[in-house]
Amino acid sequence: MTNSLYTHRKRARFRLRIAKRQAGFTMVDILVGLALASVVMVAIISLFTTVGRSYTLQNVAADVQQVTRAGIEHMAQNIRMAGLDPFGGAGAEITEFKADKIRFSLDRCDSPIGTEGCGFPDGDVDDKFEKVTYQWDPAERKLKQVLYEGTGSQYTATLIENVSNLQFIYLDNDNGTPATTADIRTVIITLTVEDPAGRGGTISRTYSARVGIRNLGL
Repeated sequence: MTNSLYTHRKRARFRLRIAKRQAGFTMVDILVGLALASVVMVAIISLFTTVGRSYTLQNVAADVQQVTRAGIEHMAQNIRMAGLDPFGGAGAEITEFKADKIRFSLDRCDSPIGTEGCGFPDGDVDDKFEKVTYQWDPAERKLKQVLYEGTGSQYTATLIENVSNLQFIYLDNDNGTPATTADIRTVIITLTVEDPAGRGGTISRTYSARVGIRNLGL
């Protein structure tokens, strides 16, 4: 009888241990697991957000840098030829020089620079490609160029948007302030372009170029 009772109790304790093992997770276990999963999820989201922001910043920075550099090179190429007058009777000159605007003429050919089939200087600056104006519109934040100036098709085109600053500085032979347009020998161009980069704020790039005017004063 005693042995039978002992055996019965032993079997009961064994079944109780088995039942406890098969009972599953407790509420504390579940809460701890959820907390750990939340921490991991927040870390993953933060990582993806950081990577995405860095990618956006790099792309915007590359675009702004390229646009700013191209704008400077475009203006410098044309300003360098201001006053080109091979025959000496076309009257090519710089006609307006302001801090945010430059207007000049040249007698180069009957097509824009880089266009195939460019002819030869013809002794006047009446051609639609031989009068050039660059100006900054601070209200619209745009760099603009007047095209087909002096013709019935004249209009103002936007070269670059999001321009926060454009400045022309004019120097004479002694690096002083020129009294007249004929005294200008150097133009320093400074261009700043800004683009929004989402949560990364605004990306800004500034480039400057010192342009020698080859044809004035000859």
